[in-house]
Amino acid sequence: MADYYISSGIVEDGVFVLNGNSMIVLSGGTAENTRVTSNGNMIVSNGGCANSTLIGSSASMIVSEGGSANETTIDFAGNMIILKGGIASNTFVDQGSLTVSCGGRVDGTILDYGRLTISSGGIANNTTINSLYGAYVLDGGVANNTTVNYGGYIDIGSGGTATIAFNPWQGNIVSATG
Repeated sequence: MADYYISSGIVEDGVFVLNGNSMIVLSGGTAENTRVTSNGNMIVSNGGCANSTLIGSSASMIVSEGGSANETTIDFAGNMIILKGGIASNTFVDQGSLTVSCGGRVDGTILDYGRLTISSGGIANNTTINSLYGAYVLDGGVANNTTVNYGGYIDIGSGGTATIAFNPWQGNIVSATG
């Protein structure tokens, strides 16, 4: 297993990360069109940026404080975690999972056949839920401007907050607060 670093001023395009290897995007570095699969790992650190990443096949991606991820697709058994100060925009969750930790933020997420968990202090804006696995807003988590389509599901736990902007096809909304 090896670590592959992308440092300031470097743009890497089309790299495959697999078999337990890791890509670490440092401040000022950019990763484009990366495929992380087969137990590969990707970490986007403070000031790093990852665009158009595919995460699949038991692979994982972590966006830490000051890091950003744009246009990410989370495929079968893939996992993405947004830590404090990290931001993910326009993420498509197909058959994987996305977790927003305290202080993390996701914008424009689409859940097609995947799961979103918003932990205490995490924020999800403009989420579209098409998936039965759906979104889970835990105590202290916030989901703003959420669309729950037919077959979609959102579970708002005690102490969680969600604003349902549009529920056109009778998706499932469960709230511990009623």
